[in-house]
Amino acid sequence: MINYKEYEKAVFEWLIQKHKKNSDFTFSLRKKGSKGAEEDYFIGREKSKYFGMTFWNIPTGGYPGSTGGCITLIFSYSKDTYSYRFEFVQSKNYNDLQNKSIIELLLKVKKSIESSIGFSYISPDENKKLILHTKQIKSSYTSLETMLVDVDKELNILIPAVNNAIAEIKLDNPEFKGYRFTTNEFNKMLNKLKKRLKTAPTKHSKTDQSTLIREKYSNWLKGNEKSNKVNSYLRAIEILNEILAKDIYLENDIESLTLLYKDLIKHQGNESGRYYYEKAPSYGNSGFYSASVKSFIDFLNEESIISTKSNKEFKPINQILYGPPGTGKTYFFKNELFEKYTSKQTSITKEQHFETVVGNCSWWQVIAIALLDLGKSKVTNIFEHKWVQKKASLSNSKTIRPTLWGQLQSHTVNECKHVNVSSRQQPLIFNKTEDSYWEILEEEVKELTPELYDFRDSVENYNPDPDKVVKHYNFVTFHQSFAYEDFIEGIKPILPENIEEAGDLGYRIEDGIFKDLCIKAKNDPSKRYAIFIDEVNRGNVSAIFGELITLIETDKRKGTNNEMSITLPYSKKEFSVPKNLDIYGTMNTADRSVEALDTALRRRFEFKEMMPNYNVIKSEEVDGIKLADVLKTINERIALLIDRDHTIGHSYFIGLDKKKKLANVFNNKIVPLLQEYFYGDYGKIGLVLGEGFVEEQKNKELKFSSFKYEGKEDFIAPTYHLKKVTSENIIEAVKNIFNNDYN
Repeated sequence: MINYKEYEKAVFEWLIQKHKKNSDFTFSLRKKGSKGAEEDYFIGREKSKYFGMTFWNIPTGGYPGSTGGCITLIFSYSKDTYSYRFEFVQSKNYNDLQNKSIIELLLKVKKSIESSIGFSYISPDENKKLILHTKQIKSSYTSLETMLVDVDKELNILIPAVNNAIAEIKLDNPEFKGYRFTTNEFNKMLNKLKKRLKTAPTKHSKTDQSTLIREKYSNWLKGNEKSNKVNSYLRAIEILNEILAKDIYLENDIESLTLLYKDLIKHQGNESGRYYYEKAPSYGNSGFYSASVKSFIDFLNEESIISTKSNKEFKPINQILYGPPGTGKTYFFKNELFEKYTSKQTSITKEQHFETVVGNCSWWQVIAIALLDLGKSKVTNIFEHKWVQKKASLSNSKTIRPTLWGQLQSHTVNECKHVNVSSRQQPLIFNKTEDSYWEILEEEVKELTPELYDFRDSVENYNPDPDKVVKHYNFVTFHQSFAYEDFIEGIKPILPENIEEAGDLGYRIEDGIFKDLCIKAKNDPSKRYAIFIDEVNRGNVSAIFGELITLIETDKRKGTNNEMSITLPYSKKEFSVPKNLDIYGTMNTADRSVEALDTALRRRFEFKEMMPNYNVIKSEEVDGIKLADVLKTINERIALLIDRDHTIGHSYFIGLDKKKKLANVFNNKIVPLLQEYFYGDYGKIGLVLGEGFVEEQKNKELKFSSFKYEGKEDFIAPTYHLKKVTSENIIEAVKNIFNNDYN
């Protein structure tokens, strides 16, 4: 959940966007800010966790006493949910015609929206006030964005209902005062708000600062929680914030903060220092800083702290988990590592979100959003738009203007007489005017690509969801067809809408999954990124990584002492691997291709062996038979007949609490795996599993034809066949693995 101030600001920005789309959409704002409420946007109290606004100027002498306050949209929130309601309130004790008309107005609105919106509370007739509270569409909201969508739906019903009711009231009472705020009135309120926000004093939260410090230096603070130093450091940040009259939270790296604080101390004796000293003369006699500040700077200078950040946090990880099948290699990724490379959406800045959205948009989508903002424009204006500029910074293309021309013409409506390109691609949403201006046809956008409005709105009204998780990793599985072009970059075809028009086939350079992740990591150096490669030995690693096989070494990464970069073959751009990107892989040692990889990867990766772990399944049993004993016995025999790399992992035996499940695992997983291991030599499978799974056929009675063939009798030897186990015979079959000696 966001705090009260952020909540109020988010609603304000949402309403402002509605006003920008429709200048007639106006609403009330706080005209004055008392001490402590200078940064408030609406009438309300942080202590009570609610705020409200209205949309009409309806003078009233009744509750709540503010202009138009008889109809108010109220926003509130509890510990973990948001809520809203439209509130209708008016005193019945006023006998003048204006207030009587207001009561009549509210009753008319009640009648018109009762079936569409409904009410959660209606005051009894004997009350001295008429009070109505509308229902919210959902019982509770954990997402502000979702709630605002529902509020918008009800506003679209309520505003026309109130406007119509006002018109009806004026037919009976022409003197009735009530109307929607005019644009002029709204602008005056908005200007007053801007002045208040500009002059509002910066407030600092000691609690927030303490939390940030404790989160950032959590490892160091362990064991030092009771130390006086910790309290000194917290006080130091509070002092510095008060002195500088701005937020200096620990969002920058330690080295930068150290330099900043050192610089402040360096100037304590000159004019700049005196300025700071005058702003906070009570913080010490020998300069503007206190002993706490000096203590904190000493803390930042400790080599152990800086080295912890440099070596531990930013040392790249290249690691491969290897072992037999079913030992939990991929499971380890999911349950132990994925969370390390995720964060809450609230930790993503608006600029980072903007970059992510643009990165996921195609060129025509970015151009379309630019034209939605600009209106009728020349290509030069489109080129200078922030969405296009951001797309260009993320693109391999060196010819952005031709790209713009090509995309505009390809997506121009067929009716346009000023574009001569014969091949068009859906959606057709652009038009070129006679005077060579480009425009976007909004009706076509609403019908064909309405998501463009969502993309733009998600950036302009960025409202991060505290419950939404953002991934900073990619997961990919190598296979025989996986290539350099899929992983790094390659030339991919642009298929025409009509696939039969081969002459229209074009090509473009596309980033692969690894290069795309490298770009994200490079642009977001404060976070850790990772690529997880499952079955790394199934692909041709040397061909897939290509020349990058050297760049992934930890001491060759961007920002290290031995950093290296190369020119990529397709895009001809310089490329390096950032040091905040970790590479993980899994290798199945039962796969025959594993030997060929050792030489290529051993120097560049750490290898972590993962073997069957019988402790994981020590509590698993069926009808008194402990499955850990079963697996251990099977693996001992496999290791003797082949090797330990072909043993069977413990994951096959997790959650087998019924005989039917155990039978299915043997029939569908264990036996097929052994068939692969022993190349169809069912006799060896019998040595591992026993007579419960394999039966012998003597073949003594078998007779060959009379055809003469020397030594044909030697072929009359026993053969072996697999037996399918069921829930009825699985226990006896498993006991036979132990030669019926399981006790």
